[in-house]
Amino acid sequence: MNVDWFPGPILLITLGGACFESLLTRLDSRRLASTTGVETATREYLLDAAHDHSIYLWTRTIVFCTFFVFGGFATIDFFSRAWAGSFGWGETATGILFFLLLGILGQLLSLPFAIRHTFGLETRHGFNRTTLRTFVADRLKSYLLVLILGIPIGACVLALLQHSFFMAWLVWTAIELG
Repeated sequence: MNVDWFPGPILLITLGGACFESLLTRLDSRRLASTTGVETATREYLLDAAHDHSIYLWTRTIVFCTFFVFGGFATIDFFSRAWAGSFGWGETATGILFFLLLGILGQLLSLPFAIRHTFGLETRHGFNRTTLRTFVADRLKSYLLVLILGIPIGACVLALLQHSFFMAWLVWTAIELG
C-alpha cells in the first residue's frame, strides 16, 4: 500500500454515499411494506428487488474500497500505459484504454447480479420473458453502443482535459445535463 497519500476522504465519501443509499432503500422498503392498495405480488417483487440492490450496493462498495486502497487504480494505470506505449499511442488513447479496462472490471462485477436479477428475481415473480440468447444479445448491443458512442465522447473529454480543464468541465457538464 502506498503511504504517500491519504485515502480517508475518498473512502469516507464512498462509504457515506453507500450508507445513505442503503438508508433510503430501507426507508422506501418500510414504506412499501406498510402501503395498502399495492398488489401483493408487486410489493413482494419490489421488496425482493430492494434487497438484491442492497446486496449489490455493498458488494460494489466493498470491492471499490478494497480496489482503491490496495492500488487497483494504479495497477490499471500501469497496464494501460504499458499497453498503449507498446503501440505508440498518446495520452488520450491511454486514458480511453484505462477507462475501458475499468468498465470491463465493472461489468464483470455486475454481470452475476444482472443474471440473478433477470433469471432469478424476475422469473420467480413471473415478470421474465427474456431468454439467455436475448440477454446476451442485449448485453453485446449495449457494449457496442459504449464503444461507438463512449470512446469518441471520452476521447474528446480527455483531449480537452489535456488542453483546458475548465473547457473539459464545461463540455462534460453540457453532456450530463443534455
